[in-house]
Amino acid sequence: MIYVGIDIAKYSHELAIVDEKGAVLKPHLSFSNSIKGFERFVSAVQKFEPDIKQITVGMEATGHYYLNLYCHLKDLGYTVAVINPLQSNSFRDYYIRQCKTDARDSLLIAEIMRFGKYTNSQLSDEKYYALKQLSRYRAAAADSLTNFKNQIICLLDRVFPEYQSLFFDTLGAASKELLAKYCLPEEIIAVPTDKLFDILNEASNRSFKYAKAEELKALAETSVGITFATETTKFQIQLLLEQVKFMESVIKKIDSKITKLVKQTGTTLTTIPGIGFVHAGCILGEIGDINRFDSAAKLVAYAGIDPSIRQSGQFTSRNTGISKRGSSYLRRSLFLAAAIAQNCDPVLSAYYQKKKAEGKHHYVATLAVARKMVYIIHAVMKNNSVYSVDTYSEKAAVAEAHRNKT
Repeated sequence: MIYVGIDIAKYSHELAIVDEKGAVLKPHLSFSNSIKGFERFVSAVQKFEPDIKQITVGMEATGHYYLNLYCHLKDLGYTVAVINPLQSNSFRDYYIRQCKTDARDSLLIAEIMRFGKYTNSQLSDEKYYALKQLSRYRAAAADSLTNFKNQIICLLDRVFPEYQSLFFDTLGAASKELLAKYCLPEEIIAVPTDKLFDILNEASNRSFKYAKAEELKALAETSVGITFATETTKFQIQLLLEQVKFMESVIKKIDSKITKLVKQTGTTLTTIPGIGFVHAGCILGEIGDINRFDSAAKLVAYAGIDPSIRQSGQFTSRNTGISKRGSSYLRRSLFLAAAIAQNCDPVLSAYYQKKKAEGKHHYVATLAVARKMVYIIHAVMKNNSVYSVDTYSEKAAVAEAHRNKT
């Protein structure tokens, strides 16, 4: 039996080979991230062990750079383990003399494979992998959209700081329609009130009041916004508005695709309050096969919403926050879902109010709800059954109580 450790990089990888007794058969070999490089890898490894079943290959989950080699080796029939860099980092601490090189790292990974002290991360099924990629792309698009909106608000603060006081949503449909045409106080002053009202009323599905148009006009007349370089500011606002509209259309298309894929999985996650198709897509994509987690507590840890522990001697800190050692995308989706669920699910709402009554901050209480939701999610996914307030909230409470005891 031989163990191959691979240090992953963008253009080339480094391998090291050890046998089951720890003897170093190949201290290092560099090969490119190409078909010729992969063939060189196979040739080098089979010189020491021609039987693929007697070879275990290990690599770190370094961004997306490991995927090509991983898929190629799996197709050839190799046993391939993908480990979290945190595991190799902790193993590296066993060495007194700290030294980090590609060759040293590949040898370190080979040793980890030999000892078997690792958790293997497998690629999800295609349907889950697709949801994972789309959900992460959506998160990036949503962040870009927020950035564009923040830039517009920053520019409005310069030229028309009073504008935001009039709109509940500064960049809602009616406001965006108006800003695309008139965003400077002097422009709004020059436009008849009736025309302002027509623009806003039509864009808001006839729900805008005429008095609001008059108030907008009055605010423009008394604005303390800057009066220099306003044309440049207007130009920026209009370009940013185009980017906002484009990103909104992109997110809408992504949501449509995610919804379609989620429906194809036949999941019952959407029966849980707070979890729509978009959140369900992210949760399914990040979790993958629920059977990887034999307990809800492990799923909580995977999401990184388990409390971190600080202990020394007889002292144990109780104010440590969450570990954040897991999927940030899953954690984000759970938090957003919990923020909705705590307002519409009677059990989760009562739990949120209980945490608030204990003096917890809103965000801390919402995280507690998210943690409780993970127990519900785990039960629903394991059984693939419809969520019931009475059944699953009770199961989640029992499971969480058992975890707290142990």
